[in-house]
Amino acid sequence: MDINKQWQKLEQANFNQTIKKEEIMKAIQLESTSTIAELKKRLGQKINWVIFFILLFIGVAAFNYTNTLIIALMGVSTLTYLVGYIMLKQEHRKLVSTELIDGTVLDGLKSNLKAIKSALAKERIFGLLGFPVMMIVGFSFNSFLKGSTISDVLESQYNLTTIIFFVALVLFLGFAAEKMNKMAFGEHITKLETQIRELERIS
Repeated sequence: MDINKQWQKLEQANFNQTIKKEEIMKAIQLESTSTIAELKKRLGQKINWVIFFILLFIGVAAFNYTNTLIIALMGVSTLTYLVGYIMLKQEHRKLVSTELIDGTVLDGLKSNLKAIKSALAKERIFGLLGFPVMMIVGFSFNSFLKGSTISDVLESQYNLTTIIFFVALVLFLGFAAEKMNKMAFGEHITKLETQIRELERIS
């Protein structure tokens, strides 16, 4: 047996395996760049809607500057959406290409996955707190415009049937929001998770 030849074959096999591993990592990194860019774009679209509602609330308050209650309600609504904007924007900034993150590609993918999941979780909390307030303001807005107080509106419009309807509507809207998030983000999150598993397998 020629030991030198055997050693050369072994070295060549190790070299080929290293090259193959590097090619797989580059392919995953290239694919992940596209996945992350799409997730960032879709989260950005959500943020744009939040900005739209903030401007809408400010506009409504400006057009009803003589109605103290409307100004107060729009102020609360604006503040609520401003908090939501800040929470989503923080996670949006964390979604960057793995090439721009210190550490390995795997670390970068995990960081991006954590950021997008955190953004959707924060939006879920924001929705649960914001939906009921927004609906009450929306359904009672005409009464507030006519000068009714919150206590007047609660006494005249909100009985047990209305409350049950509101609860059912909040649950429905929550379910619809989850479904829409799954349609918009689910496929890309799954891709990111698959890319992470592939990198962990070859690491």
